[in-house]
Amino acid sequence: MIALHEQDHDFSLASCSVKIRPNHFNCQMIKERVHEILADTKAEAITTYHLGGKHPLFDDVVVCTALSTRHVQSLSDAVRRGVKKQLKVKIEGEKDQQWMLVDLNRLIVHIMTDTKRQHYQIDALLESMCAADS
Repeated sequence: MIALHEQDHDFSLASCSVKIRPNHFNCQMIKERVHEILADTKAEAITTYHLGGKHPLFDDVVVCTALSTRHVQSLSDAVRRGVKKQLKVKIEGEKDQQWMLVDLNRLIVHIMTDTKRQHYQIDALLESMCAADS
């Protein structure tokens, strides 16, 4: 049984209780800010995929190509610095700097070298998710 109390944004599920703070940001603004940061730091082939309800954990995915492993790190650092006041930022893949994932809650940013992007064909996967019926 799930209980929702709008006043304090308290969600309860059986014995588990989670406090959720109200949204103080606009998701579209964050997406635009991420694009601006990536473009300013010379990311290539910046592509956004809107999954809108087709995935339970996120709504949008941004994929971009970095020119080198050092560039992968600098792009992820720039995104982290650019949005850390609005969102909690989680980054995965710091040990293998050919592909880093920046988790911005409902927005995921994949920063990859061209080799990794071609190898994993992430664009084809995301395109097929966007095209699939809900």
